[in-house]
Amino acid sequence: NNILSRMSEIDSSLPEYKVVLDMTGVGPTLAPLIIAEIGDIRDYHDKKSLVCMAGIDVPPYISGKYVANKRVITKKGNKYLRRNLYLVMNSIMTSKPKSDNAVYEFMCKKKAEHKKNKQVRVAGMRKFLHIYYARVKEVYIQNGLWDKQIS
Repeated sequence: NNILSRMSEIDSSLPEYKVVLDMTGVGPTLAPLIIAEIGDIRDYHDKKSLVCMAGIDVPPYISGKYVANKRVITKKGNKYLRRNLYLVMNSIMTSKPKSDNAVYEFMCKKKAEHKKNKQVRVAGMRKFLHIYYARVKEVYIQNGLWDKQIS
């Protein structure tokens, strides 16, 4: 509890803290954990690199005329971020949000396509990270912090 309260104090000074806290499924406990695991959003050149860092990207497998139908996530990324995102997806699926429900509707669409529960949640994680990247980038641009000086 002491660590989480200290993380919340530190994260509350970051420009993205309020944005992440306002996202559906993220509360005062998960917000600092997600921000800490992702780190500086300016280190990622696009949303796909953020998804890759989390290890939930699905690489294409095509060799000659063979096209793989069953592909799995790489899991080469941050396992703690994947765990926290999974908790967010569970929260979203149980709360069934009425507002800010883009991730929930996307997951429902995947469920209607008869995807397995893990596939639905991983697809929701990717969607969540895409939205996270866009919203945090917008906040950084508004505050004039997006152009990071490389030292």
